[in-house]
Amino acid sequence: MILVWKWLPSTTPSSLGWPRASKHNVSLVILVHSAPSNAERRHVIRATWLSALPPDTLALFVMGTGGLSNDATWNIQQEQRNHSDLLLFDGMTEDYFTLTTKVRRAFVWLHHNIDFKFVLKADDDTFVRVDLLVQESQKLKSFERIYWGYFSGDIRPFDPSVTDIKLCDLHVPYAKGGGYILSADLVSFITENQERLVSHKAEDVAVGLWLGPLKMNRLHDRRFDTEYVSRGCTERYIVTHKQDVYSMQEKHKSLQMNRVLCSHPAQLRFSYDYKWNKLPSQCCRASKTDYSVLCNQLIQ
Repeated sequence: MILVWKWLPSTTPSSLGWPRASKHNVSLVILVHSAPSNAERRHVIRATWLSALPPDTLALFVMGTGGLSNDATWNIQQEQRNHSDLLLFDGMTEDYFTLTTKVRRAFVWLHHNIDFKFVLKADDDTFVRVDLLVQESQKLKSFERIYWGYFSGDIRPFDPSVTDIKLCDLHVPYAKGGGYILSADLVSFITENQERLVSHKAEDVAVGLWLGPLKMNRLHDRRFDTEYVSRGCTERYIVTHKQDVYSMQEKHKSLQMNRVLCSHPAQLRFSYDYKWNKLPSQCCRASKTDYSVLCNQLIQ
């Protein structure tokens, strides 16, 4: 799949073989944040959950190419020639301190180059049921002002290096970064106001902060297993974070052979329904609902 690039300030991609063609019109864009050294993960993702995309879906791997060796640059060039699915940002190195810059620049690029309804931001250790995600998105009553994922509102900053906290001592409610969805109009808002928005080292916290004042639909979905560690595996899950390449291959194999996600269902941690009618500090109390669902699966 070949994409266009419009040469715009603050969104300039790398010159590493970026393909150009006419502007795309799709329903869903999947931005998988990766790093140049994670070629095996990208290969496995292409062979598993990105292997049968709906025709109106576009998937790109996003990464910075700053500071690469000649060998690493050559490898990325070859990968781009073979797959044409890398969104590369020149001069941007890959580390924890550039995660927010990367997500912002990817959104800005997307706004200027692709006509779309929704974007899923994921990581290269995330497994996605794209078929279910598309089905669920089609059930939405509106395609505007959608912020969809697994939300948290009671988290205190835990990074001692983050000292520029002026709003409150809790993070503004945000969807966990292992996988969340924004409608195109919210991406447009971020793009149009990018120079005015405060930053934060954690990209998922930053997105929640940027969108905090807006009137929109925050959709808390327990089928998004997108926290810092996976809650396990149940058939309900649409997005599952913290998956190694073996786990991705096993899930894909199970879906292909048995039409089930989990060859061995397991619930390692409980999830919660976000209580939007409570204060953020009281929003998120885990329950045993997931455990009941798991028991039903095991009985069946």
